[in-house]
Amino acid sequence: MISTTDANWVETFMKRDMTSIHAMIYKLATIKNCAIYWNIQSSSFQNSTTPLPVAMLQTIYTDENPHQSNNKYLLGVPNQLSVKFIHHENFPDNIPKLNIDINISILQFALDSSQYSQILMIMKNMNNYDVRRQIFLLRPNNAVKSHAKEWWHYAYNIIVRGKGRTKNQVSFI
Repeated sequence: MISTTDANWVETFMKRDMTSIHAMIYKLATIKNCAIYWNIQSSSFQNSTTPLPVAMLQTIYTDENPHQSNNKYLLGVPNQLSVKFIHHENFPDNIPKLNIDINISILQFALDSSQYSQILMIMKNMNNYDVRRQIFLLRPNNAVKSHAKEWWHYAYNIIVRGKGRTKNQVSFI
């Protein structure tokens, strides 16, 4: 839940006063019992006959007690987090325009080695996706016969400089 507060962090309706040079906006966000889990043995959606959004919702949503389920939680319940934002709208550039204060009162975080490996592999694949996108953007739009020099330059950048090598393709997505 996100709410606007006054300077004492009491929830209130604030009228925006643009005449004040040092007008500040206070926001308070609270998160309770948010769970994030990462199951390394989950099945792939690739060969599913069910539409993807429906299959994902059926897999993700559960009424089970989190402590009795087979999910491997990264962030477990119970947890409680509050974030205080102070936005200084009209301050000079040498003063920070945003102050963030994070208060964690309850937190359960666990990460095993297989989850860590998969998260690293996903991050590498995100980087590979970005590299492939850049390669595609560098690709000449002209025909090969009439613009051979551009295509040789493109091929040189891809092969010799190593742009475009991707490894560790994920199979569970």
